[in-house]
Amino acid sequence: MKRTTLIALVALSWAGTVTAACNNPKNWLESPSEGVKTFVGYKQELPYGFATELSGRLPEWQGPSHDLPYPPPLPAGMIDKPWVGKLPEKEAGDVSYYEQDGKGNWRVCRVENWWLRNSPAPTKIEMENNGKNPVLRSWLGTHVVGSVTVFKYDGKGRISEKFIALAREQKADTGEYECFRFDAKDRPERYVRATSSNTCPKGDTDPRDYWTRFRYTDLNDGRVSDRWTEQHFGKPDGSWTKRISFHILVDQSNKDEDKWFQGGNARADSVKGVTQILGGANIGEKDESVGPTYKVDGDEQPIEYYFTKPPVSISMLETPEKIYDYDRRREMDVTGVIKLIEFFAAGKHRVRDRFYTAAGNTVRQEQYDESGKLKRVINLGAFSRKDLDTGFYDEDMKGINLPLKLKGHELFYRVWEYDDAGKGKLVAIGWNDKATFGKHERLDTATIIFGTPDAVPKWKNKEEFFRAFDFDPEARRAYSGAKGKE
Repeated sequence: MKRTTLIALVALSWAGTVTAACNNPKNWLESPSEGVKTFVGYKQELPYGFATELSGRLPEWQGPSHDLPYPPPLPAGMIDKPWVGKLPEKEAGDVSYYEQDGKGNWRVCRVENWWLRNSPAPTKIEMENNGKNPVLRSWLGTHVVGSVTVFKYDGKGRISEKFIALAREQKADTGEYECFRFDAKDRPERYVRATSSNTCPKGDTDPRDYWTRFRYTDLNDGRVSDRWTEQHFGKPDGSWTKRISFHILVDQSNKDEDKWFQGGNARADSVKGVTQILGGANIGEKDESVGPTYKVDGDEQPIEYYFTKPPVSISMLETPEKIYDYDRRREMDVTGVIKLIEFFAAGKHRVRDRFYTAAGNTVRQEQYDESGKLKRVINLGAFSRKDLDTGFYDEDMKGINLPLKLKGHELFYRVWEYDDAGKGKLVAIGWNDKATFGKHERLDTATIIFGTPDAVPKWKNKEEFFRAFDFDPEARRAYSGAKGKE
């Protein structure tokens, strides 16, 4: 298909093609008089899902509500019997207009809200705007048009635009345009709220506006799966943020349907591109993470990825395997309070450090060599399975012959080093200088001595101790990608 033909078809999908008789684009306050049905004092109850923000939900999904591309017809009772309506005497009222839909029905194309008039004499402009319709003339002495809701439809009869025109000093001031686009199968494709451009797009969507885009996957068994929901939050200066839910089909032949898709919920902005993926499923499986080995309340927790070196292209989400092209931090809950944080460099699937954090502070750091062997562990506080029912690691202190002078002193830090056979040895500790005999003292108020397991002080302060063992107390290198000591 030639590019010019494609552009013309895209423009046509947004255009209202059967609305000339109902709405005058040169004067939105002008009431129609020909080719329409006029109902004074009537406003049809429109179902939720029609001419409202699109959700991307389809009827076959049997959800609580779904999008409706086509308008409801004018109720048969309104057609079969003569309508004699009126506007309220002491308050505002509605006048509704219906046009033929090309299928033998009538559809709403315009709803006017008439306000009470302060003066009984209509102006010349009001007579020109509304007096051409004989049904309205008797109301011009008591009421005046205050606002108009305009409905437009595309060539297939689907809703394409809705907006409100307000009467301001006898001129129409159009409010926010809502724009609706559907695909060839009548599935919602894009919704635009033209917050800045104040017009429905004929091609590309204005980045300053708010819009939502939808895509679907047709499965072999006839079902339809949601593939992509992209919410775009534009700002007047052209910057934007996005929320993207992606559900990419990767292996429909797998017997486990849960493995058919890769996906998650991404965040992106106009400067950094994709910044994070939350609630990930079946993504990053090549990364050698120990996260899936942990269960919270018996369930494996969703994966979170964060990208440390922007920009990251949004197109990466279309092919989740491209996640490995970027420096990334992977996070997952280990317990209700402990989070596992792992950093993977671009093109790499193995970590040099694993951080377990609570409230942003490292409570356990595992250090690995290039081959993936565990070389060192620094534990802080009491989070072992021996100490807590919700502990997440094993630490056996029974075989350690600590001197009597440490009896009753809390061991805040324990440093273990591992040989090639994986056997651990306690090589350093940080203990409270006063005995508390089982009573916990806050880390930030305690005076800690750093030394060897035989209670001999060796490091003057925590900074020296941290440098000696490459301890990262806030897991900063997982956020910056900086490497620790080799």
